[in-house]
Amino acid sequence: MTKSKLALTNGSSTPMVCGHCGKQSIFQLRGEGTQHNETLWKNSRDAQNAGVDFQIITTWRIFECSVCHQPTLVQEVVTYNHDGIYEPEVTDAETAVLYPKSIQKVVLSDLPPKIAEEYEAALQVQHISLNACAVLLRRTLEALFNHEKAQGKTLEQKVDYLLKSATIPQLLADMAHLGRHIGNLGAHVDANEVTEEDVTVLLNFIEVIFVYLYTTPTKVLAFKERLKKTP
Repeated sequence: MTKSKLALTNGSSTPMVCGHCGKQSIFQLRGEGTQHNETLWKNSRDAQNAGVDFQIITTWRIFECSVCHQPTLVQEVVTYNHDGIYEPEVTDAETAVLYPKSIQKVVLSDLPPKIAEEYEAALQVQHISLNACAVLLRRTLEALFNHEKAQGKTLEQKVDYLLKSATIPQLLADMAHLGRHIGNLGAHVDANEVTEEDVTVLLNFIEVIFVYLYTTPTKVLAFKERLKKTP
């Protein structure tokens, strides 16, 4: 479920990334309704009758993607303050895409800052330019090699260094080499175009490397610390 503190526009259309096709698209509003058919109180007297000075209205909207024409269900929860004599005031608004679940990968929380920065930049262009995404993922690998102080003049040599130093096993070294090749494709105009499958594979490879080098060791260390505190 993706959430935002900003309320989604309630107009006839809105731009966002589609959870079905992964494309940035304009969405057309096809229907909407509120939970319990709730309507906004007209004045503070309605609030007084209800015995509260605030009102929460949950609205569900169905949008159609202009690219793949699949539906997206968006929930908007708005809190109104009715403690004055004037128009109700919006004090909080949050939107969440209930369907479909987001296909956008998120940056793992245990990554070193520079690696996370490069990886996030790649994710931001994933559905805009496959070539750009591949190049930025190659930069992500470079940031990883630099963080691990891998020696060598080329990325290939740095991957081999990490393998020989037992920093990564053979399987992850193979993944890194393949990722390097895909990144090279994206950087050259006259090379074969990077495909969506190439980027998906590269993203999965890099995430596996992240989990091996950063996420799993962090979790193991945290578990060991917890065991020390257990009587």
